[in-house]
Amino acid sequence: MRTIARIGAVLLLLWGIPISMVGVAMMRDSDRDTREAGLPALMIFGMPPVAMGAGLLVWSRKGKALGQSNRLKQTFFRLLQENEGKVTVLRFAMETGLEGDEAKAYLDERAIEFNATFEATSQGAVAYVFDLGQPALPDPQPQQSLPEVEPED
Repeated sequence: MRTIARIGAVLLLLWGIPISMVGVAMMRDSDRDTREAGLPALMIFGMPPVAMGAGLLVWSRKGKALGQSNRLKQTFFRLLQENEGKVTVLRFAMETGLEGDEAKAYLDERAIEFNATFEATSQGAVAYVFDLGQPALPDPQPQQSLPEVEPED
C-alpha cells in the first residue's frame, strides 16, 4: 500500500509542480489577461496536486515508521517471553537488524518504561531483566484439612 501511495505522490507532484510554476510565471506577466489566467491555473490545477502529493508522502512515511515500531515491539515482547524476561543488546540487535547503538537505546527506553533491572551473563554481557509477573510457585506444604464433624441426631 505504501508503494502505491508513493507512486501516486510522485505522479501528483510531477503534475502539480510544473503547472504551479507556469501559473506563477503567468501571474508575473505584463499582460493583464495572462495574469488573470495564471491565478486559476495555479489554484485549480497546480496547488491541489502538490498538496495531495505531499500529503501522501507524509502519510506513507508515518506508516513506515509505525510499521517499524510495531515490528520492534513484537520482537521485544517475543524475546522476553522466550527468555523468561531477559534480553541482551546483542540478541535484540540480531533479531531486529538494528545497529548496536539503536538496539541499546531502544532497550534503555523499555527498561525505564517497565522498571527493568540488570544482570551480568556468564559471558560478561549485560542482560536487561524485565518482571513478567510470573505466578507465584505453589506452596510446598500441603494445607491441612479441618477434622470432619459428625452431625448430631
